[in-house]
Formats: sequence, structure tokens, C-alpha cells
Amino acid sequence: MAKKLDKEANAQIYFDKYRPKADGTCTVKIMVYYDRKRKYFSTDVSLTPDDYKKLKNAERRNEEQKVTLKKIKAFLRKAENVIDSLQIFTFDAFEESYLEKRNISNSVSFAFD
Repeated sequence: MAKKLDKEANAQIYFDKYRPKADGTCTVKIMVYYDRKRKYFSTDVSLTPDDYKKLKNAERRNEEQKVTLKKIKAFLRKAENVIDSLQIFTFDAFEESYLEKRNISNSVSFAFD
């Protein structure tokens, strides 16, 4: 990960098993950690705890699991690339770069800019 001012910013996959949804699934997020602070970013992927274990530990995955894992790893790779591209890491700079490609034209705040 990127070393910024003698501190490291890291990104990793985080399975939020502590806040399950009503249907029993939990969200998979990207956790960015820097200077003892953490922020979580959604991947829009929700899995049951058993499905997550299978996804992480399975040697042979079915096609659906492969697609899900690729999607999660793409979010992680994007976060790592943003961290590496920043000269000085701040969460504001990270969020600006990481979230820039989302579709903001459908956002309510876009109408007020």
C-alpha cells in the first residue's frame, strides 16, 4: 500500500456481519484505514455469512461466485490505485478520486451545484 508521511493507508475487503439486513445478508465493503481512522465504502454486494465464507475459502467457485469475487476485487483494486496515486493521503482526497466515476447526474445534490 501507499506510504504517506511515514504512515500507511490501506484498503481491504470488509464483511459487515454486525449489521445484517432483514433478509439475512450482510454488505461487503471496502475499508480504508489511515492514521488509526477507518472509513467504509459500499460495493453494492450483499452475501449471507455462509456465502461469504465459501467465496473467500473455496478452491473451486461456481460462475456466480467468480463474478461476485471479481466485482469485489475490482472495488478493492480501485481503492488501492487511488491510494497509490495520492501524493499526500487524506480521506477527502481519497473520496474525491474514488467516488468521482459514480453517476452523479442522478443525484439530488447535483441539481443544486
